[in-house]
Amino acid sequence: MDFKRQPWQELQAQHAHLLGTGEKALAPGTSLSFVQPDPPAETHIGKRPIRDVEALVAEMEQRWSTRLETRSDFDHGVHTTFLWALGRGAAAFTQAAGPPTAAQLLAEDDAAYAEIYSPDRAVKQGFAVGVQHAALWLRGRTLDAPWSI
Repeated sequence: MDFKRQPWQELQAQHAHLLGTGEKALAPGTSLSFVQPDPPAETHIGKRPIRDVEALVAEMEQRWSTRLETRSDFDHGVHTTFLWALGRGAAAFTQAAGPPTAAQLLAEDDAAYAEIYSPDRAVKQGFAVGVQHAALWLRGRTLDAPWSI
């Protein structure tokens, strides 16, 4: 097998049966993208389906209302972030109105991170960790949901 470099046009001609022809063929200098596009904003918050976030909020509120679980600072941070994501309140640190854009989720994540490690913390650290974990999960940066059903 000859491994010398061949011009793109020669390779395309030799392998047209694999690449397709006409409009289906790759033009010289183009490439395929394997990055998945962001899901539609109408059905998702960041990378998560709205129905999943709504189900988690409903479960949290149901457990707290029946006193099956106590509400920790972490839980409060998660709940606050989820309510913001659903458009039912402002972001805990950036005060952005919801539902958030991808940029607003990143900004809230960054603000929570800064608060976690600030020596002059304005809120309890557990709350800030909950906000950050929820923002990370919404952004698709962790598979571990901050609350489980």
